Amino acid sequence: MSAERRHGLWHLLSRAGVYDTLQAVLGAEKWRRALIEDHAKPLAGERILDLGCGTGALRRYVRQADYLGIDRNPDYIATASERYPPASDWMAADVADLAAIETGRFDVVVGAGLLHHLDDTVSLDMIRTAASLLKPGGRLAMLDPVFVDGQHPIARHLAELDRGCHVRRPDEYRALLSPVFQSVEIVIRDDLLNLPYNHAISIGRSPNQGGHGA
Repeated sequence: MSAERRHGLWHLLSRAGVYDTLQAVLGAEKWRRALIEDHAKPLAGERILDLGCGTGALRRYVRQADYLGIDRNPDYIATASERYPPASDWMAADVADLAAIETGRFDVVVGAGLLHHLDDTVSLDMIRTAASLLKPGGRLAMLDPVFVDGQHPIARHLAELDRGCHVRRPDEYRALLSPVFQSVEIVIRDDLLNLPYNHAISIGRSPNQGGHGA
């Protein structure tokens, strides 16, 4: 199930303006650009699904792609649709219900800061569904905070305080993708915020023909 801190100051992050302000202070444009341009790499004309799209900030980096953003927070979706019309590019829905949503097929599925809000069961179900929505040769790219050996104390403390309660180690992120994708890569980045922090980019690739892994 979804697990995140929603009380006290964390509750304020459900408001689009507060969320955007905090992300700007942290320098979030670095990881947004890196996720799309360095790892997901959508091509002109490809179709991309953004799971847990928040206020839609990834959209600016995929302007040449056919895009659909999904988030369960209606305030986030309202903000995203105002900034990046048309409204048909955005959907207020829970990613846990992805299997029941008619979306069609995609070349790329991305999720920024999503898996660490979900427990293993929900994460694996969502990854299986996302894989089933990929066209042959498609790829999944997820970005989340991560615990690593020798981690800077500030980075570890920030990960422990994250609103999401399921920050994992690299091998644990790999374990979520490995039952679904034959090709899995975990990339660790420590250069994507304005302060010490570690991100894991979890990448799964579908085969060019048939199926989506084991």
